[in-house]
Amino acid sequence: MAIGNTRILTFDTGIERIISGGEPAAPPLPERNALTPTGEPPRARLDEILNAPASDEQLRASLRPHIADKSILAPGRYQTLLDEVRAELRERAGEARDALAQAATLLDEEQQVRELFNTLRTILVRA
Repeated sequence: MAIGNTRILTFDTGIERIISGGEPAAPPLPERNALTPTGEPPRARLDEILNAPASDEQLRASLRPHIADKSILAPGRYQTLLDEVRAELRERAGEARDALAQAATLLDEEQQVRELFNTLRTILVRA
C-alpha cells in the first residue's frame, strides 16, 4: 500500500471542509427592498456605536439624583432641612404605622448614627 493512495494521509483538505463536512455555505444576502438608508453618514453612526456609554455608566447615571438646588447640600442647611422633614413626617404620620411613620423612624435612626459618628470622630481627633 503506497502512502500517496491513502485518503487519511492527504493534507490538501482544508479545516473548513473537515469541520463542516462539505463546502461552506455563503450567508444569504438581504432582499434589495429590505435595505433602507438611514440618511446619516455611516461613519457618524459607527462613532455613535463605538463611543456609546457602557451599561454600568448608564445605570449609575439613572440612579444619581438630580438636585435642582445645590445649596441644600451645605452641612448646616442640610441638617436643618433634615430636622424639618423629620418633624413634618412625624406630624403627618400621627399614630399610624404607614410609610410616612416608617420614613420618620428611618430618619431618626439615621440621625442617631450621625451623632454616633460625630462623637467617634471627635474622640479620634483628640487622640
